[in-house]
Amino acid sequence: MLFRSLAVEVKYHEIYQNDKEPVWARKKMAEYARANGIKPTMREFACSRNTVRRWFRADDYKNKSKRPSKLVGKISAEIEQQILSCRQRELMGPTNLKYQYNIQASAATAYRVLKRNNQIKSRKRKWKQSKDLRAYKAKQKVFEVIQIDGKVLYDIPAFYPYYSKYSLPRLQFTATCEKSGTTFYSYSEGETSLAGCTFVVYLMEHLKRHGIKVKKIKTDKGSYAVHKNSLKKTAFERLLKDVYQIRHQPIVHKNQNADVERFHGLVEQYFYSITPIENKADFYKKAYQKHVWFNYIRKNGSKKWKTPLDILKADYPNIDPQVLTLPPINLDEHADIYFYKVDSNYKPLTPESFFRDVPRSEEHTSELQSH
Repeated sequence: MLFRSLAVEVKYHEIYQNDKEPVWARKKMAEYARANGIKPTMREFACSRNTVRRWFRADDYKNKSKRPSKLVGKISAEIEQQILSCRQRELMGPTNLKYQYNIQASAATAYRVLKRNNQIKSRKRKWKQSKDLRAYKAKQKVFEVIQIDGKVLYDIPAFYPYYSKYSLPRLQFTATCEKSGTTFYSYSEGETSLAGCTFVVYLMEHLKRHGIKVKKIKTDKGSYAVHKNSLKKTAFERLLKDVYQIRHQPIVHKNQNADVERFHGLVEQYFYSITPIENKADFYKKAYQKHVWFNYIRKNGSKKWKTPLDILKADYPNIDPQVLTLPPINLDEHADIYFYKVDSNYKPLTPESFFRDVPRSEEHTSELQSH
């Protein structure tokens, strides 16, 4: 312990580690120093000369505050309140607050003020943000919000030989439901306004037949959807607003269209990279089969391992499951669909106008009914 007579030697700094204010040890150190002197006390308590002198001369053996008597850099209450009010109004960081509002304090001081008042919150990791976004999407109704995007096909190495040999389409137009992951797609030679409008009419008329109302469609800022250098509305935007009363939202960040972008990776992995193609008709046939597989069979990990059909039945128990199937078509050959919808004097359409690319054979019908 503290005294050698106990045969166990404990140094003063070891006592201080366990007791940050060992008043009893300091009193004994001072008494020992008065009786035996400074050097013997150093040896007995195993501490430095300055430590012995400090407590030998002290009247009070408690720790003293190291805070300076005069704080030169302390900011006024008015500046501190200014920092807090600006933070609540704009949610800016300390550096932005300093220069935006000419605050008479350093960025470090502004940070300490915010930290002291619990205004600094750690940012959520990306996987937590994604989890929050999934919870938000789960509150929507199926088909309430749809994401549309185009996917270039001729840059897929495994698919390129078939693309060149059979003159297959260059682009896939894709529409994905945010809540359920239900996906529809068709093809064209380019990301043209006519092809985009035809795809929207083809999809909206299909959903309309099943009593589904879409509230919002998200797209990127592709030329088919928006004019980049003009305030004029595109045919795509006019179609959504005037004909279907659907809100169009051009995305700002690419993760706002994460569902359709993720599907593009999946369809490349499960279809274009592994499926042999025999001719153009075979391409549309297998594209339709894969479309059925995605919407009826494949379970989605981000949707709690449910299929789009499972999620659809939860929202619409009495709806016809056939709403999830829509054969992919060549949009360039079906412009009649769009013109018929926007021009009242245009020739009427027949069912063959919608489904002449993929005949609904007994094989496809039996496959669909089995799921």
